[in-house]
This record gives sequence, C-alpha cells and structure tokens, in this order.
Amino acid sequence: MPDPNQTSGAANTRRWLRRPWALVVVVVGVLLIVGGIWANHRRERAKGRREIDKRLAVLRALGVPVTPAELAMKFPDPPPEKDARRLLQPGLADLTDPGDGNKILYFGGGHPTNRLTRPSTEQREEAKS
Repeated sequence: MPDPNQTSGAANTRRWLRRPWALVVVVVGVLLIVGGIWANHRRERAKGRREIDKRLAVLRALGVPVTPAELAMKFPDPPPEKDARRLLQPGLADLTDPGDGNKILYFGGGHPTNRLTRPSTEQREEAKS
C-alpha cells in the first residue's frame, strides 16, 4: 500500500508549477552569481593590463626597446657572412633523427651502438689476434 505522505514525480512537478516564483528566484540567483564572477574576472584582467602598461612605460622611458619593431631596429639581421644559419647548416644537415621524440639526435648514419655492453667471447678472441 503506497504511503499517503510520499509524493510521486508528477506531484513534485505540479508543485513547481504552482510556485513559479521559486524557479524565478533560483534562475536570478544563478545569474547574479555568474555575473559577479564575470565582473570580478574583468576587473582583475583590467588591473593586470594597467600594471603591464605601467611597467612598459617605465622601460620606454629608460630607452629599452619593447616592441618587435623597436627590437628589430636595435638588433638588425646579421650580414650574410656572419649569419649563424648559413654557418651551421652543413653540420645540421648531417644530424640523424632516430624517429623517436624521446631519443637524442646524433651525427652519422645508422643507429649508434651501445659501447657499454661487454664484448662477446668471439669479439675478445678476435681482438687478441
């Protein structure tokens, strides 16, 4: 026999429909919380931007280049005879990629051998003769 004090799911739904103001209060409360979080985020972001602008102004007053264009004017590209790319390209072309991102690049073909392993008996005999 069902308990007369318990309500079914349909009765709970009807109860919310009889009190639409409760749903409005919940929605407004959630919107206020989200709006407060959003406003705080914007205020903190603006505060950080002001601090960055203040520090950049100090650096500009000292004559330190702060933009990419100012850096390019202060440090122009080197002449071709001193360009590191041109100087290093022959050596970098000889690098071998082992194909595994966890391994180190090395010079030469084929995979390097592990020199820490003990030579076999046959290799020791060949070395003696």
